Amino acid sequence: MKERIAMVQDASTPHAYDLTGSEASFARAKQVIPAGLVSHIRYREHQAVFTRGAGAYIWDVDGNKYIDAVCAHGPVFLGHAHPTVNAAAVASISESSQFGGSIPAEAELAELALSKLPFAQKLTLMTTGTEAVQLALRIAQTATGRDRIVKFDGHYHGWIDPVYVNIPGYDPQPPADLGSPGEYTPIQPEPAVLGATPPPNIVIARWNDLEHFRKLMADVGDTIAGIIMEPLLTGFGTFAPRQEFIEGMIEIAHQHGALVIFDEIVTGFRVAPGGAAELLGVNPDIVVYAKAIANGFPIAMVAGSEEAMACVTDGTVPAAGTYSGTPHCVEAAKATLKIIFDEGGAFYAHLETVGARLKAGFERVGAEQGLPISANQIGPLVQLFWGEHLDTTSLEGVYASERKTITAIMEEMIARGVYTTRKGLFFLNRAHTEQDIDDIVEIFAESVSAVSRNLQVA
Repeated sequence: MKERIAMVQDASTPHAYDLTGSEASFARAKQVIPAGLVSHIRYREHQAVFTRGAGAYIWDVDGNKYIDAVCAHGPVFLGHAHPTVNAAAVASISESSQFGGSIPAEAELAELALSKLPFAQKLTLMTTGTEAVQLALRIAQTATGRDRIVKFDGHYHGWIDPVYVNIPGYDPQPPADLGSPGEYTPIQPEPAVLGATPPPNIVIARWNDLEHFRKLMADVGDTIAGIIMEPLLTGFGTFAPRQEFIEGMIEIAHQHGALVIFDEIVTGFRVAPGGAAELLGVNPDIVVYAKAIANGFPIAMVAGSEEAMACVTDGTVPAAGTYSGTPHCVEAAKATLKIIFDEGGAFYAHLETVGARLKAGFERVGAEQGLPISANQIGPLVQLFWGEHLDTTSLEGVYASERKTITAIMEEMIARGVYTTRKGLFFLNRAHTEQDIDDIVEIFAESVSAVSRNLQVA
C-alpha cells in the first residue's frame, strides 16, 4: 500500500495523516450543527471529513486515502461510485426527481426482490430503515389487534421509540440483568436515552435462550403483537443464534398468535440472496431491509406474507411517505440487486473469502503479539473483541469485551489509513480485494502495537 506508506512517518506516530483541512472543516460544522455531526454515530477522535470515494477507498479534504471498512455503516455494498448503479440513478434524475404517483420501476423492483424471498408475497417501499421498522411494528399490532412487542436484549432496531431500549452494544449502557439461562422474570425496558420514560408496550426477552422465551410467552404471549429481532446479531456481536432457538422461537410465537419480524436492515441481501432468513432456513412473517439494497442510495423495504400484509393492502395501515419510492433510488436498487443476483454464488463467495481472511488476520495478529484478540465473522461482516476467555457466541460474552481498547485500536487505524467504526465492526464490500484485506491487517498490527504499548505504560 505505497500511498499509505508514503504518508506514514513512523509506525508509532499517533497521527500519521495530516488532518489540518478536516479539522478546519469540522470546526466550521460545529458552529452550526450540534457537535458538528448530523449523525452522532459518525463521531471519531480522528475526525476526517470526506470528499469522494471510489471502489473500496475514500479520500478526505486533505487528500488522504483510506481503505473504507465502514461503507457508510453498510449501504455501500458494491463499492463507492459504482458506474452501473450511478448511471441508473442519473438517468432517472434526468427525467424527474419525484412524481407523487406510481412509477413502473416500483413493481419491477418488488418483483426482483420477492423472487429471492420465498416467505414473502407482498413488498412495499420506504426511505429509511427507521421507517421500515415503524411500519413493521404497526403491521403486527394491526394484524393481531394487540399492542405489545417483544424485543430482545442487545438488539438494535434504530433510534426510535419504543424499541430504543436495552441496547448495551451501543455505548455505554450495561446489559440488563436477565438472570440465569432459562429463568424468566419480567424485565423493565431500559431506555438508551438518559431520562426517557420506559415504553409500556415493550417486553424484553433473553436472546438465544429458548426456555426463557417459552416461559415469557406462557406469561404474556396472548398480549403480544409481534416479536422483533436481528436474526443474525450484527448491532453488536455478529453471531448466529442456535438453530433450535430460532426455529423454536418462531413456533412458540405463532402458537400465541404473534407475528415474527426479522430486522434485516444490515443482513438483508448481504449474507445471502434471501438474507438471514435463507441462511437460517426459516420463514418470518415480516422482514425489513435497507442497507445493501441500493449501494448507498436511501431506500428501504418491508416484505411479508400475504396474510401479514393484508392490513396494508386494504389501507387499514397506511404505508405513506413523500419520499417512498423516490425514482432514482428505486432505479439504483434495481441495478444493485441485478448485479448481485446476476453474479450469484460468486458474489457471495467473494464476500465470504474476504471476510474470513480478515477474521483470520486479526486473530493471527493477536496470537503473534500475545494479546487477547478474537473476532466473529458472518460473510462480509467482522466484529473484533478484546478479552481473555470470551464466549463470543453469547451476549454476555461479547459484552465482556473491552470496548474502550477496541475503540483505541480503531482510532489508531483511522490515523494510519483505514476508516473504521468505533466499536470494531468491519463492513466489507464487493470492491475489497484480498490485498486490501492484507493491508488492513498490516495497519491493524501497527495499531495494536501502539495501543498495547500505551496500556503497558498506563
